[in-house]
Amino acid sequence: MSDEVEMATIGSLGGLFQRTKHHAIPAGAKCDNCATELHGQWCYLCGQEYSGARRSIAHLLYEAFEGMFHADGRLWKTLPRLFLKPGQLTRDYIEGKKAPQAPPFSIYLVVVVLFVFVGTLAEKPLPPINHTYVPAAGSADAIRQAKMIKLYTPKAGDSEAQKWFDARAMAALADPERFRLTAESWEHRAAILMLPIAALLLSAIFVFQRRFYVYDHLVFSMHSLAFVGLVLTASTIVYALFGGAWAALLWLLLPVHLFVHMRGFYGSSTFGTLARMALLFVTSAIAFSLLLFALVVVSLYFMGS
Repeated sequence: MSDEVEMATIGSLGGLFQRTKHHAIPAGAKCDNCATELHGQWCYLCGQEYSGARRSIAHLLYEAFEGMFHADGRLWKTLPRLFLKPGQLTRDYIEGKKAPQAPPFSIYLVVVVLFVFVGTLAEKPLPPINHTYVPAAGSADAIRQAKMIKLYTPKAGDSEAQKWFDARAMAALADPERFRLTAESWEHRAAILMLPIAALLLSAIFVFQRRFYVYDHLVFSMHSLAFVGLVLTASTIVYALFGGAWAALLWLLLPVHLFVHMRGFYGSSTFGTLARMALLFVTSAIAFSLLLFALVVVSLYFMGS
């Protein structure tokens, strides 16, 4: 029954997109993608819908979901450009050449799902937990268990926040499998939150570049983080098959790709690109740490429910 409801919901959303109100086309308007003069809502030469000068985040999200429910083969044409010509790919999308490529948000969602799926397959199962196990007195397990109990046992002078954390930490230690599954259920939401965070960081870094908007930074973030997700997915597979040394080599692609992507899209100098990359790395590390901390806190919260 739940599958039927899900399919009905998807069908309803598809119909909703089809009923979206079209914008009036001014006389002499040309297709943003191929510059052909338009005689209707859709370009008769390349098939792209007329969008005019719209640069709204709401329209960006609409295109993403529309692309998800009316999928085609554009994803496989877009991924090579994401690897080889990321700056031009992002610039083309901003300039309205959208028909040849998959919507950036759709690419990002596919990568997130792929990363979580591969990570689930590659991870090693946790050993079964024997709650009746009592380690021998004086053994390493007994000492470790005693330290953990002492560390996370609420004390008389502890604050309410400390008692809350200690109680849920003990629950997580007693049932690590449940804690892992709880954290995984929130990873998707954390991944989506990285998009507006990255866009705001780029807006701050390029605050004096008035020709770029938050919309532009958001599209750049989707493409950039999608590439990061693909590299992390590949490194997870390589790590499982060949070990950490080979997986680490793939990580070297990240700064190289970011440099090519940032310089190709923003048009900054070599020094300016490197300086902004360093600033983006520091601010992203702080933002990611805070997001990771929030993920742990939320997961611990549900350990008590």
